Amino acid sequence: MRRGGAHGQQRGQGQAAPAACVPTPRVGMCHVVRKEKGENSVEKRLPDERASGNMISRVQVANFLANARSANPPKIDRNLPLHLLSVYYSMAISSPVALRIALLGAGRVAAQLAPALRQAGHHVTAVWSRTAASAQPLAAAVGAVALSGPAPAWPLPSADLFLLCLPDDAAPAVLATLPLPAGALVAHTSGALPLAVFDARPDIRGGVFYPLQTFSPGRTIDWATVPLCLEATNAADLAVLTGLAHTLSGKVVNVASGQRRELHVAAVFASNFTNHLLGIADALLAEAGLPADMLAPLVRETVDKALQNPPFAVQTGPAVRRDASTLAAHQRLLAAHPGWQALYAHLTDSIQAQAAAQPD
Repeated sequence: MRRGGAHGQQRGQGQAAPAACVPTPRVGMCHVVRKEKGENSVEKRLPDERASGNMISRVQVANFLANARSANPPKIDRNLPLHLLSVYYSMAISSPVALRIALLGAGRVAAQLAPALRQAGHHVTAVWSRTAASAQPLAAAVGAVALSGPAPAWPLPSADLFLLCLPDDAAPAVLATLPLPAGALVAHTSGALPLAVFDARPDIRGGVFYPLQTFSPGRTIDWATVPLCLEATNAADLAVLTGLAHTLSGKVVNVASGQRRELHVAAVFASNFTNHLLGIADALLAEAGLPADMLAPLVRETVDKALQNPPFAVQTGPAVRRDASTLAAHQRLLAAHPGWQALYAHLTDSIQAQAAAQPD
């Protein structure tokens, strides 16, 4: 039996557990407020991780942190031991749990994600790629073990989470042969692959950790603004992914596979196709002997306007005005580029059809 409360009252095993735990400004401490015999007593206790032993794991804390950040955090079990309550709350108000994460792939997504994870306080334990030339530089940059070669040739190290950062066509085949530990949590970073891709591996837990952003070498990404789209096969694993996502970004969204496929198509139009059209414009300016930066103010205003208004409602140009003579002249100018000429015609038709469907 131990002493409890500010008045030194004794408390037996059958006595009521803490009623509430309120974080204090001091990191690593919480006030536990309880009622005993009609009086309030306050006990201050520093969490002792050694005292808690195996009662609390990094995944438990990650789950708690994810729930604590949600709009409707669940009530904590009042019957938890005092030191366990203290650990939960002190970690929630101090720093997120550092997860051990292995990256499967060393391409553009992994190259941006690895340093971001490390900066957020997580441990990137391993980086795998088919070639050592890809795996070794990224692994060295984040202090991880580099693995390369065919998947069955090596055992994966232990990790709290395995992030599958591979092209959509390659991911399912690699996933099928990965020597993953039984029960491992694996999340892919694809916008196109469904969660069902993990159905072929009932021995592991599957999830999705999709960053909605374009990644290119040499570019610095502001991860705080990147929407992170999550999905998992169960609530506990979703909580782990949510806790991780919140250490990187302020925009964390649960998106089901069907929604994510539509989101990915929209992203292709907004980013990939737009970039291709800018490439065509750049090439046409070069042919005319004009600098590419002449279009910069136009591009910025177009994007800003489209982000602030319904894009179809602010469409401009000869297609929406139906300037037939201008459209015909442009077609003649593009005669040397049949592919671009056809694309111009298709986009013109699409703009005019959409304009016709717009309400007056």
